[in-house]
Amino acid sequence: VEAGRAARAAQRSASAPKVDVAQIEALFAKARASGLKRPVFRADGLEVSLAPVTGKNAGALYVKAGSDYQGKIVGGSFLAVRTALGTTLGKLLEIAADPLGRAKLHGKLTGSCSCCGRELTDPVSVAAGIGPICAGKWGL
Repeated sequence: VEAGRAARAAQRSASAPKVDVAQIEALFAKARASGLKRPVFRADGLEVSLAPVTGKNAGALYVKAGSDYQGKIVGGSFLAVRTALGTTLGKLLEIAADPLGRAKLHGKLTGSCSCCGRELTDPVSVAAGIGPICAGKWGL
């Protein structure tokens, strides 16, 4: 039974779409180094967060659309759940290619910080899409 599960998981991972998350991982590394315990990056209607370091998915990035879990990124592959929205992969690829640009757009469209989710009130912060404290902690 376990061997069959492992084989199916390997096959699923091999056929999963690839996502270059190097820039996103660098952001999370900076946020963790700055002392953030549970950093979350928001853009394009998605939330990307780190899997717990003590769990079975340590090292993975979780992807949600609102409160709906869309899947995880493991080893550069996006493993979507069956109920994932059809637009999730495209949005994820855009975020991975330009996290800062997507953060700025998120702030302008929503008026909330891409990192902590708080309302942005300062026009400079709205234009940046991120508050000054989060910008420092995330290296943006």
